[in-house]
Amino acid sequence: MHNQITIEELKTKTDVIYVDVRTPQEYTHAHIPGAVSLPVLNDAEHKEVSIIYTKADKDEARAMGVQYASARLPALFTKIQELTLSHDYVVMYCWRGGYRSHVLFGLLHSLSVPVYKLIGGYKEYRKFVNRSWAIALDKKPFISLYGDTGTGKTELLHALKNREASVIDLEGLAGHRGSLLGGIGLPQQPSQKMFESELQDALFSLPEGPVFIEGESRKIGDLFLPDLVYQTLKTSQKIHITSPVSQRIQRLKEEYAVYPPEEIHAAIQKLIPFIGNQAVLSLHDALKEGRVDEAIHALLINYYDPQYRHSKKEYAAELTHINTETAIEELLHVSRQLFTGAFAPGGPAPD
Repeated sequence: MHNQITIEELKTKTDVIYVDVRTPQEYTHAHIPGAVSLPVLNDAEHKEVSIIYTKADKDEARAMGVQYASARLPALFTKIQELTLSHDYVVMYCWRGGYRSHVLFGLLHSLSVPVYKLIGGYKEYRKFVNRSWAIALDKKPFISLYGDTGTGKTELLHALKNREASVIDLEGLAGHRGSLLGGIGLPQQPSQKMFESELQDALFSLPEGPVFIEGESRKIGDLFLPDLVYQTLKTSQKIHITSPVSQRIQRLKEEYAVYPPEEIHAAIQKLIPFIGNQAVLSLHDALKEGRVDEAIHALLINYYDPQYRHSKKEYAAELTHINTETAIEELLHVSRQLFTGAFAPGGPAPD
């Protein structure tokens, strides 16, 4: 059948949109970034059909699947037809390019709807992700920002992105700030597969040249950096960011003050194994009594700063983040010194 296409071919195309016909649960766990969810079967239906398929009669299972899907076909047809009007490549996939995508693809193809089917489905896409880290990272050396909590590293990354520098926000992709308290106020982290897919997709979207990224440990919340990404981070050009304690306290206060007090207290309780019961009780009391600056300062000196001091690194440069615009200019200047010619972001290399 025509219009079947590989993920490698699609990576050379523009204006591609993926249609995930797997169940809502499968889609939520992980999908190709940017994919639209148009399930052929819902979770309960897919479970029932799968049981019959594996334990009873395959033909009966297929007939049941068609019966369940038939009620959705008009809506699926309309939505996919709309997508073909606004995208050059509308690509359907299921788990491994099997029955769910094949049946719908065959029907649409017979009606001359210009859709494509991803060969091997999501399973083949995951194989592509696992074998493509070296390609995604090629000629994109990292400039990693390290520094104590509250020095504004994420703020600097966002400002660099606004200046059209290449940036990867690992904490943003992971949905976690990277510390024991880093999940406060944030939704559940994505799955490991979804994190890897979003990260690789972000890397592929960047041009050749240096990439600003925050220095992280191997683990961000419950997620792990892929091996090659972590090794690239470890061998990157590192810049140490500092900031006055008063500014660090203010940044953290502004960031966390919007969250419910009970969520903050619950997170602080997890610090007992690290700073002791008495120190945690003192933090609870300070927050309840409105001594927020005092509590944050205690957190910095008793927990965050000692954690950071355990890691010794060699830095290519150091800068103090007081004014963001000034810090950005310094970062761009340092990057031009580190990478000249075509690899110099923010303008040509100095003479």
